[in-house]
Amino acid sequence: LVSCWKWRVLLGGEAPAIPFQRLVRFYLTGYYFTCLLPSNIGGDVVRSFYAGRDVGDQARSGVSVFFERFTGLIFLLMLVIAAPMLDPSLYRSPAIFIPAVGALCLLILLVLLSRFRQPLKSFSRLLGEDRASGGAGLVDRFRRATTGLSQKLKKGLHSLRRDPGVFWPVVLLTVGFYLLTWINVYLSFRAFGVTVGLAGIVAVLPAAMMVAMMPVAPLAGLGLSEFSYVFYFGLVGVDSEVSLAMGLLLRAKLLLLGLLGLLCHVTLCGRVERYDEFRAKS
Repeated sequence: LVSCWKWRVLLGGEAPAIPFQRLVRFYLTGYYFTCLLPSNIGGDVVRSFYAGRDVGDQARSGVSVFFERFTGLIFLLMLVIAAPMLDPSLYRSPAIFIPAVGALCLLILLVLLSRFRQPLKSFSRLLGEDRASGGAGLVDRFRRATTGLSQKLKKGLHSLRRDPGVFWPVVLLTVGFYLLTWINVYLSFRAFGVTVGLAGIVAVLPAAMMVAMMPVAPLAGLGLSEFSYVFYFGLVGVDSEVSLAMGLLLRAKLLLLGLLGLLCHVTLCGRVERYDEFRAKS
């Protein structure tokens, strides 16, 4: 719900306001596809399509989904670097040190890329050098397809930077998401009668989440997420059996959300009305 609210903030502005409960249905539908595919991309594409259909602007909807994920990723990278400071001895482990260094490099790379005013246009111009090889048609199609998206990305980034009404809600909702994530894991351990220090959870969970995000396992990282929990919580003294049980409980909750998403998808996929028609009927 917190992530969906952040998505709504980013989708706002000139777009028609979609009722929050309808956005939640889109988000749950995305969860259903996330449970089937090896990464979150499939679910993001689906909910972006549904929202774009309602507001009549697929590009704007896609940009809002991108920034909803992107802001969460930026904060996760910062946590991977800084959270182990709660127990500095953790940096001695390559499993903590290497992701922290990798996260730092990614942040530096993103800062450097942000210095380019039009990275998509620059890339398109670079491809334009291949006109002599007969790729002009492909380059032209790529340029036309990326022009509108580039403008939407620039506008979204400008709004995120300059508009306090967007920036601060997005920051607070992102922080709230990770606070709830830590509490979720803490309570999932408590469900098995085990108390794990909240500081230990905060210190290692970001790295475990970063590993679990790698799109190398099917069904939303089935197995990879559980392995990362077992390994990383073992660094703070949690038995592997308990960590595995906690991970399976999280998996069960994700599958339940996916089942709710399936119900939402069944009711949505047969309805193709635009948002103005939907609002008129409402």
